[in-house]
Amino acid sequence: MKKKNVYKNWQKMSAPEHFTAYTKLRKLAKAAVSKAKDAEMDAQHEKLDGPQGDKFAIRLGKAWHRASADIEPTFE
Repeated sequence: MKKKNVYKNWQKMSAPEHFTAYTKLRKLAKAAVSKAKDAEMDAQHEKLDGPQGDKFAIRLGKAWHRASADIEPTFE
């Protein structure tokens, strides 16, 4: 939320100090997202290496397939 407010201030005033503040917060936000993604991937790898890894891999594959399929099947 803070990044959004700083961005709005930069857009209103076009001052260089607002731009530098926005870029700093943007980099921090990107780092936080990257860290969260890495943690989630590590957790998934732990699940795949565990005793129920095969079952989890099948569930993951089915979920990927459902996500990539069409929303509504077409009937001809």
